[in-house]
Amino acid sequence: GARHAVLLGSHGLPRGATSGMGQDLADTISAAMTGIQAYSRATAQFVGDPDFQWRQTVIEFEHGWIFLIAAGDGAFLAASAAPDCDIDRFTARLADAVPSLAASGATGAGRSGDA
Repeated sequence: GARHAVLLGSHGLPRGATSGMGQDLADTISAAMTGIQAYSRATAQFVGDPDFQWRQTVIEFEHGWIFLIAAGDGAFLAASAAPDCDIDRFTARLADAVPSLAASGATGAGRSGDA
């Protein structure tokens, strides 16, 4: 059910993206996902969690899922999946992939194998 993924650095700029994703889309998604991640962190105060440490955000849309997973040092992985995706399995697989992606220092959105 995976569609695309973008690895974002702590500055919010893409460090890598799935093959076939152009630079324009990677830049647009990076801006949108950075805003969503900030929004998600801000809502912790709204729900009353003073010890909150952001790890992930999962959003369901009619047309699919968006996953944001912490990738260390302020970086995070944004991924999209089909509407019929098994979100528990997908989230676990993303979390398993993050350490190797972060360690590889992926760069250059749109190149095969970057994220």
